[in-house]
Amino acid sequence: MAFYSLRILQELFGIGIGSSIIGRLGLRTILEIRITLHYLIKNDDKKLWEKWRMYGAGQAKLSALKFDENIDPPKHINVENIEKIAGEDLWEEFMTINLGNWSGLDLRRLSEKSGLKDIYDSHYSWTSGYTHGTWGPIRESCYQTCGNPLHRLHRYPGRIALPETVEDAALLVDDILEDVDISYPSFKVRICNNDK
Repeated sequence: MAFYSLRILQELFGIGIGSSIIGRLGLRTILEIRITLHYLIKNDDKKLWEKWRMYGAGQAKLSALKFDENIDPPKHINVENIEKIAGEDLWEEFMTINLGNWSGLDLRRLSEKSGLKDIYDSHYSWTSGYTHGTWGPIRESCYQTCGNPLHRLHRYPGRIALPETVEDAALLVDDILEDVDISYPSFKVRICNNDK
């Protein structure tokens, strides 16, 4: 999970990505990883870790099965890789596919149970709006207000530079690395503050 977060953060460093719509999607994903990892570490239950991993493998199996039904996969999907992931830990025929959330809790409840509700409240709703394509984020990122008072302040399409997400993402990744240090003591590498 930490490596995945670092990969997303690395991609956010691309020119203009951190201040883009995609930057918000990356930040939203890092937030979810932060909450999920902290929940797993705080509960320190091997069965929960297995449930999390098997959920991901089950989702791979579900995707692979869809493409076995004569549905052509989109170009970004490598069915062979997905089938390998689905069968890595358990023979695919014995794997259960869970259609709900792996924990039975939504991200808000996970954040409450892991003591991270403040981080959830800070980052989730607005970045989630970007994920779901709701009006607020569409308005913020794609429309400018006309300054001509005779035009009644109508909006027109335009590319809007959004506030940078890299610093917030890096702070969340540092929190993830703190959790890695809890599980593997003496792991002191951080992105923003490497003084530890």
